[in-house]
Amino acid sequence: MIAPSEQSAAFLDVPRHGPLSGTLWDVPYRTASVQGERITLEVDLFLPETPARQAGAMLVWFHSGAFCTGTRKRPAHRMLARWLNAVGMSVAVPSYRLGSHETDLDPTLRAALPDLLAQCPPTFRPEMAGPWALAALADSVALLHWLDAQRAALGIAGRLVVGGTSAGAINALNLLHAAPGLGLKTPELGGGFCYSGAFAYPDLFRPGRAPVFAMHSPHDRRVDIKPIRALAARDSLIELIEAPGQTHGGFTIHPGEKPRDSFARILSRMGPMSGLA
Repeated sequence: MIAPSEQSAAFLDVPRHGPLSGTLWDVPYRTASVQGERITLEVDLFLPETPARQAGAMLVWFHSGAFCTGTRKRPAHRMLARWLNAVGMSVAVPSYRLGSHETDLDPTLRAALPDLLAQCPPTFRPEMAGPWALAALADSVALLHWLDAQRAALGIAGRLVVGGTSAGAINALNLLHAAPGLGLKTPELGGGFCYSGAFAYPDLFRPGRAPVFAMHSPHDRRVDIKPIRALAARDSLIELIEAPGQTHGGFTIHPGEKPRDSFARILSRMGPMSGLA
């Protein structure tokens, strides 16, 4: 449920020659309130540059930063996009509200907040399960609907796939499992990628809902591995790689791994998740 005061941005024009191509920076997708201030939320769109390209899969990638800091403008996001663009896939990297207050939430999410915090596992940082996370979730639901409405202009085919690192990975899992339990309807999602992420609301988790590829170091001190381990034990669709050599939120299993091997784990799963394999 999106609060009536929070507006989506206008639609993009569909070119006569086919879908848009190249990189579109700072595209507004929503306005929302954070700490009493109206802000415009934007998304960077990395689209294949091939002439007369065909519609393809899209990965929606959420940045890290504990829901209170961070930016979508990271070199790692551009590198990820280059690998997916090379095989005809698109990537969307949005901003979302940071450091939100409870008063920034719509009434439905505010009412659910006490129960959600009560579910939070002991090793999960509670501030990453409260208003900060829920505002990001509401923004992300709005983004997915905006993208779904732009399929023709952006050349999107198949199911949207979500993913991220750290807080971004938490947000991806929230879209797959918390959103349905909270009555937040999204377009059909094909699955998700969870790098150094976790899930704070075990009562909302439903095994078998969507495939998830997760990678996490057992030595990670920022986001504990126990919550994602618990989910993987409950759901055969969660594929968890425990990588002692992974840095927090990193794509590589160990520092010396080649990028083509790191990103192959995403590329090989995008087709089945999107339904375009």
